Amino acid sequence: MDFLFGSAKSTTSQTQILCKKIDIVTSPHSAEQQWDLIMQIVDGLNADSNRAKRVLAHLKRILEKAIATSSDNQQLQNCILVIDALSRNGNDNVLSVIHTHFLPVLSKFIISAESASTKFQSLLIGAEDSKTCKDRVLELMLDWQSADECNIDQNKYPNFRATFVHLKQNGAAFHKIIAERERLRKQQEAEEKNRRLQQQPEQQESEVAEQKQFNDAPTYDNPWSNKNMAFGRWYKAKLKADLSKLIDLICMTQDIISMKNTVDGQVMCMELREANKRLITIMLRTHDAAAMDCLLQLVTINSSLLDCYKKLTTGQKFVVPGVSRQFLHIITKSL
Repeated sequence: MDFLFGSAKSTTSQTQILCKKIDIVTSPHSAEQQWDLIMQIVDGLNADSNRAKRVLAHLKRILEKAIATSSDNQQLQNCILVIDALSRNGNDNVLSVIHTHFLPVLSKFIISAESASTKFQSLLIGAEDSKTCKDRVLELMLDWQSADECNIDQNKYPNFRATFVHLKQNGAAFHKIIAERERLRKQQEAEEKNRRLQQQPEQQESEVAEQKQFNDAPTYDNPWSNKNMAFGRWYKAKLKADLSKLIDLICMTQDIISMKNTVDGQVMCMELREANKRLITIMLRTHDAAAMDCLLQLVTINSSLLDCYKKLTTGQKFVVPGVSRQFLHIITKSL
């Protein structure tokens, strides 16, 4: 009944179209890789398991014919390219056929009769274009073992691993492929490193030019650094004297705010605001953890007093921090 409605004819027609596309991409007269047609073939085979078997049987006949012609020809290269694309992009319909029918053919091709002196001799010597068909098949066999390259389930398709082991036992120099790939990887890394090194002087020159043009802010020495010890000792001594005055100012401000004296409190808070600006500036420029902690605590106390004065002027309830002079001197001892 399905045949009466034309489904069988449609399936046969689609199979013939895919076989024709196989003929085109594996033509001995075509040296150009036709990826658009190859991906159309992959999509068509993934859609129907029966169609995949018939089309891949046609591809196998072309492969066997190309191998019988010579061990290295254009049609054989094209067949290997199509098989590679199918193994990377095909679903179980495709992989099962490659696993069952193509692996024996490719394995036999690799260990075909050759003299012992020439066996695997040309492997990966020279540029990409100088690789023989056997080189490409060996690379394909090695990629099939890698989860990163093809992600083939070795438990479901054990012949991929068995064929690899069989070829290795018969002298296939997979180690040469690995060594050559590692050499190319290191060469690419070296070229990339050299390219970055060549770009760095240009970037540095542009950064220096930008700094000269835009960076007109004065540069301050860090008083806690070892670059200028004489300046550091002088600055720290001056800073400690100023902090001692700030401690007196904090204690006086607490008493004035507690007495709700807004007139004197306004003057004292003006001094605290200026002190806070200086403390924050110094804190942002230092890398000493103890100094940062000391300055941050003083900034917090000052900010709390300023907040209390603001609440006093607006008639809100407030709680004075109530820090003692002794506690403030203990804080500054860390400097």
